[in-house]
Amino acid sequence: GERIGYVAGLSVQEAFRGRGIGRLLMTSALVELLAGGHEECRLTTGSDNFRAQNLYYSLGFEVVDECVTFERLRW
Repeated sequence: GERIGYVAGLSVQEAFRGRGIGRLLMTSALVELLAGGHEECRLTTGSDNFRAQNLYYSLGFEVVDECVTFERLRW
């Protein structure tokens, strides 16, 4: 069967962005997923997070869908 990995919650503190840390973290995650036999990697990011999107594009990711996030406030 298809083995799909998922990267969730990856972020770099604002003060440390632009130093290649996100790329290093993503590359490490992809290496681990490949070593674990995963055939595919999925992740999500904000529609306005262009820095992250550019990173993912540069690593060979493609946009496959659009998501809508719902939140219910307390009553």
